[in-house]
Amino acid sequence: MDSFDYVIVGAGPGGCVLANRLSADPAIRVALVEAGPPNKNYLIDMPKGFGKLLTGSPFVTHYPTEPDATGQAYVWARGKTLGGSTSVNGMAYSRGQPEDYDGWEAMGATGWGWKTMLKAFREIEDHELGADEMRGAGGPLHVGVNKVRHPVNDAVLEAARANGLPVRPDNNREDQAGIGPMAHMIKNAKRMSAADAFLTPVRSRRNLIVITNARANRILFEGRRATGVELAIAGGTRTLSATREVLVCAGAFETPKLLMLSGIGPAEHLTAHGIAVLQDSPSVGTNMAEHRGIALQYQLKDKLSHNPQFSGWRLILNGIRYYLTKTGVLSYGSHELMGFAKVVPQSRTADTQLFISPFSRVPGAPRPMFEKEPGAQCLIYPTRPTSRGTVTLRSADPADLPVIAPNALDTDYDRHVSVEMVRYVRKLFDTAPLSDLVTDETLPGAEVESDEEILQAIRTKGTWGFHTCGTARMGSDPASVIDPQLRVRGVEGLRVVDASVFPTIPSCNTTAPVAALAWRAAEIIRAA
Repeated sequence: MDSFDYVIVGAGPGGCVLANRLSADPAIRVALVEAGPPNKNYLIDMPKGFGKLLTGSPFVTHYPTEPDATGQAYVWARGKTLGGSTSVNGMAYSRGQPEDYDGWEAMGATGWGWKTMLKAFREIEDHELGADEMRGAGGPLHVGVNKVRHPVNDAVLEAARANGLPVRPDNNREDQAGIGPMAHMIKNAKRMSAADAFLTPVRSRRNLIVITNARANRILFEGRRATGVELAIAGGTRTLSATREVLVCAGAFETPKLLMLSGIGPAEHLTAHGIAVLQDSPSVGTNMAEHRGIALQYQLKDKLSHNPQFSGWRLILNGIRYYLTKTGVLSYGSHELMGFAKVVPQSRTADTQLFISPFSRVPGAPRPMFEKEPGAQCLIYPTRPTSRGTVTLRSADPADLPVIAPNALDTDYDRHVSVEMVRYVRKLFDTAPLSDLVTDETLPGAEVESDEEILQAIRTKGTWGFHTCGTARMGSDPASVIDPQLRVRGVEGLRVVDASVFPTIPSCNTTAPVAALAWRAAEIIRAA
């Protein structure tokens, strides 16, 4: 049995940050375990390569969901490599609003308010706009800003101003409302994943061992204390001993699955699968939150779109251009503009996130395909949905994927904001000078007018943010899975440090909050 002080399960942003911070003490031995392969592939490095990665690669797991109330089932892609989803995502960097984290603290996540999280954000950042009271510089994670100038983007900004939405060079402020160039994790036209930022610089440490292609089967216990992890590796199993703690950073799907396989979860559910109950924790796998939205698409009058650049001989030339000069459309992240708007008057702060670019995709295509006609896209979703889903076991076999029930658009609030955000974007695109460039709304289509028609379009033609969280909720109440020190209730020597502990979904993409959470968690763990 290999022995370490800490065994970290999962090499996403949580695991990479912990590996970096805990192994800084040469007297502490740390093992970082990742189910997927190393993050070595040209498509990972190339910013626009994520589209192909997500549709099918060794670096992604595709999780099927259960059908929703309308019979729709989905497939959710998550990263399975060093860096986790930060190695295959759209690279957006957003931190959320103060009320997200102050709300956590009010719900019982003591010590995780905005003041604490802002300090962690500033310490991890190396923001190219420089340090100030809100941004950090000199940290391990480079934060860039999209510098693409395009007539469509310029028209969007002018239309936003006309509608009272401020144009901001940086949306990661205490007041997020506004629109501007997307902040992204790209440096010198190359993706900066959590592995690039936090793990690669410290891989040479002799006290840090990184194990890839190793799935965690279960957490091992002596009595009620976690003492190690059983791994599935090529040719059999391997056991790692943790003399101090096991730290689970496997994400909102795999973390509750691993807890349940290890005997921590709803007793009745575990018993039904023949798993001995170590800790009856009914909340494991509940409280699942996710961003559900839709990409509105518009046909443009002039040939202003990026669409032709992603197929045929132009794509070949753009590939050559990227490798020779690190410029062109393949050097961009998922979108070029990012914004936050308040579409419901009763909202205190921005309730909708927007991503806009001068391209449009073929709806329903099995892989990313861009329309032949020139087009533009605006991806939107409510920032703080209140609908909740579940993650449960499919079986007691660790190789089986969990059962995921999304349960989106289940509350009046979510339905109301979803309808209003579509109407907001339509008003934006109907405002000059943007309206002067548009000929038609192609998705979902101008004929989709009533509230129910809009909701049905989101259900059947919508998309997901891939920001799942909340399935091992942190809090101070007995029903919470995790306490504010990130310790799993009812057992010892076991913590969870990933998005599954979020009490509610933050109003942003989740990479930055997870990295900040882990940065602060390392301080808590070292102090213990």
